Amino acid sequence: MSFLPIDFDSPRWLLALVPLLAVVIYFTLRSRAGLPPAVQRLALVLRCVAISALILALSRMVLLSGGDGVSLLVLRDLSASVPRLVSDEMIEQTSRRIGTLNFPDQVSLVSFGKEQQLEQPMAMRLGSGISADIDRSGSDIASALRFAASSLEGAAPGGFRRVVLISDGNSTEGDPLREAKNLASAGIAVDVLPVFYDHQKEIILENLEAPETVRPGQAYSVDSVIWSSDTTEATVVLSEGSEVIERRSVTLEPGRNRQVFPLVAGENALQRLSIAVEAADGVDSLKQNNFGDALVRTLQRPKVLVISNDDDQTLRQILVAGNIEVDQYTPQGMATSLEGFHGVEAVILDDVSAFDFLPQQIELLEKMVHTTGMGLLMVGGPSSFGAGGWRGTKVEDALPVKMNIEQRKKLPNGALAVVLHTCEFAQGNLWARRIAHASTEALTPQDLFGVLIYRGGVDLWGIPLAPLADSTVVSGQINSLVPEDMLTFGNSMTLAIQALVPANAYSKHLVVISDGDPTPPSQPLIDSYIANGIQVSTICINPHSGPAGTGTMKKIASQTGGRFYFVSDPAALPQIFFREALQVRKNLISEEEFTPLIVDVADPIRGLDGFPPLHGIVLTTVKPMSRLVLVNPDEDPVLALGRHGLGKTAAFTSDARSRWSADWQGWGGNSTFWTQLVRSITREVEESVLEISHTVEGDEGVVIVDAIDANGRFLDGLDLQGVLIGPDLTSSNIELNQQAPGRYIGRFPAGQEGSYLIRSNYDDGKGSSGGQTKVITVGYPAEYRVLSSNIELLRQITEVSGGRVLTDQDDLLDRSLPSRKDRKSLWQMLASIGLFLFFIDIVVRRVQFQMPGRTARPSAVEESVDGASDPAPRRTIAASRRETVALERDRSEQEGGAEEAEEQQQDESEDLKKLLRERRKRRKKGI
Repeated sequence: MSFLPIDFDSPRWLLALVPLLAVVIYFTLRSRAGLPPAVQRLALVLRCVAISALILALSRMVLLSGGDGVSLLVLRDLSASVPRLVSDEMIEQTSRRIGTLNFPDQVSLVSFGKEQQLEQPMAMRLGSGISADIDRSGSDIASALRFAASSLEGAAPGGFRRVVLISDGNSTEGDPLREAKNLASAGIAVDVLPVFYDHQKEIILENLEAPETVRPGQAYSVDSVIWSSDTTEATVVLSEGSEVIERRSVTLEPGRNRQVFPLVAGENALQRLSIAVEAADGVDSLKQNNFGDALVRTLQRPKVLVISNDDDQTLRQILVAGNIEVDQYTPQGMATSLEGFHGVEAVILDDVSAFDFLPQQIELLEKMVHTTGMGLLMVGGPSSFGAGGWRGTKVEDALPVKMNIEQRKKLPNGALAVVLHTCEFAQGNLWARRIAHASTEALTPQDLFGVLIYRGGVDLWGIPLAPLADSTVVSGQINSLVPEDMLTFGNSMTLAIQALVPANAYSKHLVVISDGDPTPPSQPLIDSYIANGIQVSTICINPHSGPAGTGTMKKIASQTGGRFYFVSDPAALPQIFFREALQVRKNLISEEEFTPLIVDVADPIRGLDGFPPLHGIVLTTVKPMSRLVLVNPDEDPVLALGRHGLGKTAAFTSDARSRWSADWQGWGGNSTFWTQLVRSITREVEESVLEISHTVEGDEGVVIVDAIDANGRFLDGLDLQGVLIGPDLTSSNIELNQQAPGRYIGRFPAGQEGSYLIRSNYDDGKGSSGGQTKVITVGYPAEYRVLSSNIELLRQITEVSGGRVLTDQDDLLDRSLPSRKDRKSLWQMLASIGLFLFFIDIVVRRVQFQMPGRTARPSAVEESVDGASDPAPRRTIAASRRETVALERDRSEQEGGAEEAEEQQQDESEDLKKLLRERRKRRKKGI
């Protein structure tokens, strides 16, 4: 601890200060520059101060300030194992103990589970916080401590810093002790208020196992492991969905109890089986850990999912005629979880827009293709590929084509105009800029874009309608938009149609966002939009003129063929505008008749010599590593094949219906083409040598892979690779190591509730490879697998951080810790001072300063050298020199004899000659 309000980050430089000052002083005093004594002393001082300043700058000198207050951060555990009522009560007690603080003391509140959230910033009193929205399925104390440290660094002005941790100590991930040590090194102590509980009477369904796949009519069993703290009576219920299969009364002994339920596989492709343990009141403390799920897939013919809005089910009927098992769903009906794709070997997206799917569904679809080998086919139509908003999605990553057009030198463009009347709802103009940016994201540089606003009493183009070539310029224009309250729709819509009609664009579209207050446009103006085929979509938000305003906007959209949206949440606006901007991307659709050309022979077209005409496609660009099979005369992709991870993918850019492929409907090869195409991408049922099982131990899952060949021999030394997809759809690798003959074991975090997909791939090094997929479920969070508080961990946290396990008598604002000072770096200022003083030193030594109105008289020596002065003074000087020499000679003779005096006289004569020569040189140089 420093007793001065300064410190040094690189103090080793201070060792050079004294030697440098000594060298400067020595050479300055020995200098023969002939400076006046006062100037020489001033220069010496300036040099010493400059060097001192530079050495202090190199030592990174800092100024210390503050350090009187206590900054207290209360860290509250809101994981599932800590009852909210208990934590709230402890916060209330802590608030009473702290009371109202006096500056610079301050307190804040952070809640955590698997993530953290700041509920109250630094304040003079601890409140109850807000309703924290965090994931309570786990407790990450380590991450919470790290978050607390960063919060204190940013919010605490200096002084004493403490963290009060309210927790049961059951951390499901991370290393809390390491983080506590890091806090201690930063001068932050962690005090603990433990949450005590000890469930003496408890029943836990620890594990539930069932085979991954079975055949119809096959006998199998569901195996459960139930842990009990005491001998007790209970009922174990096996169900499939809402239907109870068996209720079994059992006597549970202390420890683990195994219950096995024999079953026979039915016809359903997927069975979701669940087991629940029911016990009498007072026997079981927690009910949340008494259930579990298992998924059993019945092997059937490969099944394909068609995702389509086609009520006629055209493509499904074609595939069924080709002897393919097909289920059809709308986009909203497609699975949102891993188990929903059990038994699905391929998915076909038949002319559906990306906007019809949840982001989770799109991400899940890509994961299933990449990780499990499920096939994916996208079929074209007006709502497919780039025209359907698939650009930039995970599905585009999986497909063999890109949605951008790169092979065509010229592509028909579109024109989009936007009318912004957004000033009358909260942060309306901020949202105006966001939705304008969202509109441009759907456009290409060749598309026309413009924005109309009302400002300064007139309707005008805030951004004139022009090609979106320079996105940087347009982005700057958008950020400068400040729409004002619009009086009428007519003026802006007139300006819009005047610019859109003559615009050289393939498709034209207008979008209006307003509260509906402006005066409606005239009917002739609406008729002109209809006559020119320009649709107007309207978005009504925050209306306050009653049904009239909403009715006006509905009427505009209805009459022009546009869409009407009523929006209550502004967060939905960017997505709506992106979708509306896609209306001008109909230029991606080419509706010209052509006959497909074969450029490569592949399985989908094997045996087909030619094709009937098609009447349209969605323009795309084939990816470099993909296989192009069919094209149109302009060499645009019609059929392309590719791979994505383990899965096969395909893109057919025309449709399967009568709009573009009407000539195919009566063609004999139509069914052959589609069935061969689907079978070429379908994942075959794997006859793998791998069998996967699992267990869950606390917050950790254990994967057990047994490798046994058809002859029952163990397969050792396999190169096994495991991939895990968690309930949140994040992917990670699992390291599988051989532990016994033919047995490989890996571990993975299982703290989340939900379904996990495990994919194991093998390579025996002899040309054989394969894999197996298993979906497992975790019925409840890891938090519910612990029965008591981990007081030992909490005690260790206080020990390594220098904190305390708090009692009622402890002072929460204890100031016994080392005080933290605010540090202000001074090195830049010191470096500037040092360099400035060096400059002043040069000026002092090189520049001769004279008083105004006075002229310096030349010295006698200079006059004698010039020879321009009177001879009398020169004689006087000469006489003086002779007298001086004589006196010196007498003194020398008295002290050492005549010989020494003569030598001294000779030396002085030589010195005088040198001085005279130096003066002449200076005079010649003008110094």
